[in-house]
Amino acid sequence: MTAILERIRHRQVRPGFRYDIAGLRAIAVLMVTLCHFEIPGFSGGFIGPDIFFVLSGYLITGILYREFDASRTDPFKPGRISMSNFYLKRVRRIFPAAFFVLLVINVYAYLNLNALQVDQIKSDSLWTVFFAANINFMHQSTDYFAQTLAASPVQHYWSLAVEEHFYLIWPMFFLFAGNMRRLIGMKGDPTLWKRRLIVFFGIATLSSAAWLTMEFSANPNSAYFSTFGRVWELALGGILSLISFEAVKKRFGRALVPLRMMAFSILFISLVVVTPKNFGITLYLPVLATGFLLVSATNQETPDIITRFLSNRIFTAIGAISYSLYLWHWPLVVFGKPLGYLDTLPERILGVFVALLIGTLSYWLIEQSAMKVPLPKFERFKMRTAMRPHVQQSSWRTGSIAFGLSALLIFLLYPASNTQATGWTPPPSAGQFGPNTSNTQDSNGANGETSADQVAWQNLIIKSLKLKNLPANLKPSIAEVSAIAKTGGFGPCSGKRQDPETISSVCESLAVDTENARTAVVLGDSHARMLWPAILGSLDPKKWNITLLAMPGCPVPVLTPNKLNAQNAQCAQHRELTLKYLERVKPDLTILNDNVDATPTTGEYRVAYLKVMPRISAASKYVVVIANTPKFPNLITCLDANNSLEKCAPVSNSLSPLDKVQREIITRYKTGYWDIGEALCAPSGRKVLCPAVIGTMPASADGSHLIPDVSAKIAPFLGRALEKQGIQDVLTD
Repeated sequence: MTAILERIRHRQVRPGFRYDIAGLRAIAVLMVTLCHFEIPGFSGGFIGPDIFFVLSGYLITGILYREFDASRTDPFKPGRISMSNFYLKRVRRIFPAAFFVLLVINVYAYLNLNALQVDQIKSDSLWTVFFAANINFMHQSTDYFAQTLAASPVQHYWSLAVEEHFYLIWPMFFLFAGNMRRLIGMKGDPTLWKRRLIVFFGIATLSSAAWLTMEFSANPNSAYFSTFGRVWELALGGILSLISFEAVKKRFGRALVPLRMMAFSILFISLVVVTPKNFGITLYLPVLATGFLLVSATNQETPDIITRFLSNRIFTAIGAISYSLYLWHWPLVVFGKPLGYLDTLPERILGVFVALLIGTLSYWLIEQSAMKVPLPKFERFKMRTAMRPHVQQSSWRTGSIAFGLSALLIFLLYPASNTQATGWTPPPSAGQFGPNTSNTQDSNGANGETSADQVAWQNLIIKSLKLKNLPANLKPSIAEVSAIAKTGGFGPCSGKRQDPETISSVCESLAVDTENARTAVVLGDSHARMLWPAILGSLDPKKWNITLLAMPGCPVPVLTPNKLNAQNAQCAQHRELTLKYLERVKPDLTILNDNVDATPTTGEYRVAYLKVMPRISAASKYVVVIANTPKFPNLITCLDANNSLEKCAPVSNSLSPLDKVQREIITRYKTGYWDIGEALCAPSGRKVLCPAVIGTMPASADGSHLIPDVSAKIAPFLGRALEKQGIQDVLTD
């Protein structure tokens, strides 16, 4: 540590090194760190990655430009860039620290979190390893998974994924534009390659900026996480690295320093001006200010006040560790909050210093150690290339590869953003400090927050996990529970009848406002009918016509029940008739819920879903799948003579292979999703447990079906889930 402080105190000036850029990196990483630690005044610090993107575009394009220009010994021959050398340097710079932090996150999760949280982190980490974190979180924003964890500890890797996409494609585009002479009327003039690059990058900048603005108005979540929405920042930095501003700087004269001071002030004003509600329009302020600070400081004979401020030793030291600090700070926030370490402002300030310390150690022990590893040399490849000039990459071939990779990104990214539900807040794991764009409010008036009644219900579940004996005031009583179980686990419903058209057990609720009524259809088996009280309590009965079409033991996927009986003997026919009914009615909302009353393999289950989901999705404006109901202790069989709950221990709610297949299908068809377990179970150690009794109410009649009273109690949770899909006229309290 003494050696480190000594090096900071007696810094050796490196010729050509832009210390002011290191200072800008420090400002960017401090903004985002202070924002995430909830330090007052830095709520807009999520603009930090945008400053990083401009800096990356500027620096990387400058590196490519110098290598390309040095290779042009003959102006009539194509310039070259060593792709292998470029990519290996990026790997050496990025991979060691990124993967080490990822490893630490997963080890901590395995040792300290419950199984559902670990499963979610493993899934997020797999996407992160392949630098597709932003794609993953865009998918999560539409599928509403990951509700078991307050925020994903790897969510900050989304910006790293964007940079990796840039690193992958940018050199190829550079070669394509630099070597392609017959472009935009510049035929045959080899000296205009730089102008071609500027025009090409300018098109990328304008296209991406226009896309960001348009997508922000339609789907803010997609605009925030998408690579397309950040290309303009990276490309703008690239353009600025190619343009000489010497003449402009001379024209500004003495006004240049006040303009730079204004640009520097805009960076901090942006912390207030740029908000989650307007970032698609106001994000241009910090980006353009950063760009101006970059180009106006080039070739300064005497550093001005802004350059001297940015180049101070503290800023340049923080700028040096900015990558490690960015990687480590967010897991500290995510894991520290549940432990109660970040409740007060002094604790959060201390957390910032802890992050700085860990970032510093990571920089010296991991980053710097990795940078000492020599890069492999491809001498044989270079010799063969020199001997056979026709093997050299042509601009068209390189351009084809670059455009092909871009098309692949479009294929992966666009489906995630082109969803049926727009304008609603993503789940916390999809970016708690990405913009909260919801305009809806829950029952306590706070956007996206759980109401007081829901918190009280969840706390009641936690307390119920510790019950040793059956409550004396149990309601309904055990005798009543036994009677409910004999009816299949659900109570009577309004408008109950048998429908010969669909061979269904029907429950109906007709809207009061018949002229403007919306239509909701619920499909499933007895588990769907079990949720009838919850559904009635979550959709405004004045504005919704609700119809439930159920057949006990007959799931929505095309599966043959294990037990064919009088109830489900016509299961296949019932399923087809209900699908035709759906296609004729074309409801505003279709809710699916069932239990797998069969023993399919994961492959069979996937195929069973694929046979019905295209038709359901095409016929419905919104589709919401409710997860399989968790299992509960069966009170009728587990209670002893003394009403002890000793043998009625809470049941673990784990993710089964079939549940994972269900989520795959939901991801594919972009439907809504509600994990009913969040309203019925609670974390306990590394497990999520579901109790036999919640407060003074039995949770289930038979270990599987909810009793009507409990179904009614969880209605606000379902209403909140529907509200987050963009569905109107729902009840959340």
